[in-house]
Amino acid sequence: MVKQLGSEKELVIKKADPTNDYGVYRCEVEDPDSKVIGTAYSAVTVGYSTPQKAEIAKFEEATDAELVCPVYAVPGATVSWTRNGDELPSNAQPRGNKLQ
Repeated sequence: MVKQLGSEKELVIKKADPTNDYGVYRCEVEDPDSKVIGTAYSAVTVGYSTPQKAEIAKFEEATDAELVCPVYAVPGATVSWTRNGDELPSNAQPRGNKLQ
């Protein structure tokens, strides 16, 4: 049996500050005796690319799609989204480095 300290499988940083919230985050799993039995790391990372190196995102027609911009910058970065250099469609919801 593993003690559950939280129910969320994701860490959400509200009102993230790119100058302070970048870096490596650690999640630990403990047994009932508080002994660490597992550790996972996640890094806020950045990838710079050009339109010629765009990744192909495949999804079924009429389904939700999520695009992720891999970002890493010291001291942080601000992510902005456009479509072909113009505004996003009204149904697109930018959430930091994710576009839903």
